[in-house]
Amino acid sequence: DSSGRSSYVDNERLGLSLGGGRRVELGGQRLDVDLGMQLQGLVPRTVHKELPEGEPPACAEGVSALCDESPQAPGAQFGGPGFPGWTSGGYLLSASVDVRWLF
Repeated sequence: DSSGRSSYVDNERLGLSLGGGRRVELGGQRLDVDLGMQLQGLVPRTVHKELPEGEPPACAEGVSALCDESPQAPGAQFGGPGFPGWTSGGYLLSASVDVRWLF
């Protein structure tokens, strides 16, 4: 799990790939044509970050939002993306066409 200052989005994936090819003649030229598709489903995931015990780190003067100004400070990253958590998931779809000219 992403904890402390890191905010890595990392999901389990399920994938399905299909592909095939064929040799064709076009204008007296031999061509190999390959097609491929891939679908990846990212398993939905929710990450929660917890505030460290005690008082949150002090912010710069005049700043009222929670913040963490020291990269060496342990615990949650208050002022950056990913606090207090996120949900990720979705789909990736890719397709390819490969043509080879055989001479």
